[in-house]
Amino acid sequence: MSTSKNKVAKIKANINTWNELRNTNIALNFLTSGYGFAIEHEDYINWKKNSPDSIHCYFGVDEFELKFYVIDNVSDTNQSYELGVNLFEKEFTRSFNTAGVKTTKEFKPLAISCSDQICKSDAEQRILNWMLGSKNWFKDQVQKNKSGNGELLRLITVPFEDVETLFTNSDQTVFVMTALKKFDVYGYNLEFILTRELELSSTRTQDPSGTELFMDVSQPHPPFSIIDQGFNLL
Repeated sequence: MSTSKNKVAKIKANINTWNELRNTNIALNFLTSGYGFAIEHEDYINWKKNSPDSIHCYFGVDEFELKFYVIDNVSDTNQSYELGVNLFEKEFTRSFNTAGVKTTKEFKPLAISCSDQICKSDAEQRILNWMLGSKNWFKDQVQKNKSGNGELLRLITVPFEDVETLFTNSDQTVFVMTALKKFDVYGYNLEFILTRELELSSTRTQDPSGTELFMDVSQPHPPFSIIDQGFNLL
């Protein structure tokens, strides 16, 4: 077996470890061990070559650490995995000052603002809901699982259009943050909210072009279907 196949096999094993743990009490510790992960401009450029519809973000556990394995849906459907090209392992960061963020002399905060998808107040509330309500949400998920009415998620999908919008005319890092959203059909569940790193200087306190964006159209699977979706790392 080639080195690449060995690595993909290890990734699948890590994803399966999460599958084995996700409906146990230890899963909550993993889910609350960080705040999100970063997508770099180079990741986006590599995915864009395949003209995907969505990005698949798998949950995995590697040596007691929660990891995310992120790939475009075209490559996943075709089972064409190239580590560092279309398939990326992401750390569940405890800080948004991640190693992948480019450093400059300017202060570059993470800003939340309105877009067609979600407004600042809603975004802040849903991120806070996750921070303060994750324990009760998890208890509810465990009860649903025991009664056969649900099970904890294995991956989250994100529309590629959202990623593309955030990188349009920008090469800034995109941050993927955990939050709690009330879905129409399934009730409260974990979601990803995306925003990008912004540059502020002493002469510009807000982006005058209105390009501060905040995207939230993600789907957790389960409860959304995992059948016939091309989720081939499961």
